[in-house]
Amino acid sequence: MRYLKNPSLKTIKQGYKGNATKHGKFMNEYQGPPHLSYLDFIRWFLFKKPRKRQGKREQVKTTPLRRLPPRTKDSIVWLGHAGFLITLNRKRVLIDPALLNVFPLRRFFKPPCKPELLKGINYVCYTHGHRDHLDLATLRRLPGDPQLLVPLGAKRLVQRHRKHAPVQAAGWWQQYDTEGINICFLPAHHWYSRKLIDHNKMLWGSIIITAKGKSVYHSGDTAYTEHFRDIHRLFPKMDVCLMPATYYEPEEALAGDHMPINKSTRAFRELHGKVFIPMHYGMAGISNDCIKPNTTALNKEFSAHKDKSKLHQLVVGKTFYF
Repeated sequence: MRYLKNPSLKTIKQGYKGNATKHGKFMNEYQGPPHLSYLDFIRWFLFKKPRKRQGKREQVKTTPLRRLPPRTKDSIVWLGHAGFLITLNRKRVLIDPALLNVFPLRRFFKPPCKPELLKGINYVCYTHGHRDHLDLATLRRLPGDPQLLVPLGAKRLVQRHRKHAPVQAAGWWQQYDTEGINICFLPAHHWYSRKLIDHNKMLWGSIIITAKGKSVYHSGDTAYTEHFRDIHRLFPKMDVCLMPATYYEPEEALAGDHMPINKSTRAFRELHGKVFIPMHYGMAGISNDCIKPNTTALNKEFSAHKDKSKLHQLVVGKTFYF
């Protein structure tokens, strides 16, 4: 067992040794929900997968983003799926932008803009290396010279596509070296693979951005585990939480990687969040997941806890000021 972190970056959790690795592969910290075996998943896909769902192919509503919001106002623009443009304390941060076609995923929303519109970006952050989050085609076409803030294991990949870009790679509980805002890489419960031979060679995580007493949290892809309570202990004030809010099928296969609605809203409450912004829908792979938000379940969860005013469902391309 080896523990890895970036010695050049600040570790914000006292006594944290770094991310555990075994045989060169990163590991999750907690025992998450069990996974379906590959054989059981194939059986589900061939024999049990629903072939039709009402509204399954309905396009996610999009409004064109014709200009960027002013730097003088703190704001969030949803770019679709898990991508966001965040303006905080006059700094512009992109998280997981995927504005172009991502093979083999199907897109069910029209991107609000081309990558070339996103000028003056200070930092581009990635939660992990799956193709619907780390889209290399979008990365190549971003204008200017933004700094790239990535997980451990991702530096070589992004530098192949932005050869001269400054890159910082962080482990969990590490703070990137930034100006005007603080950006920290935090835990998530997930996995990584882009090829057949690189399983868990790159870390995965979540991101928090703080400045001026405000905070924005992006959960990344994650199952529900105790890491949300760990995050709350270090960040007791959470203004805006960007959280997954869609269907996942089969739930028993994906519960080890993703959160259903009741777990996502539970995590939000454990983070003591003020605003819940649903994300991670509009693309789909071989499963029936990630196409549209589970609005009924969302409204039911927030109504049951008498905090429906905290739910803010965005339109792709629209600006949310906070």
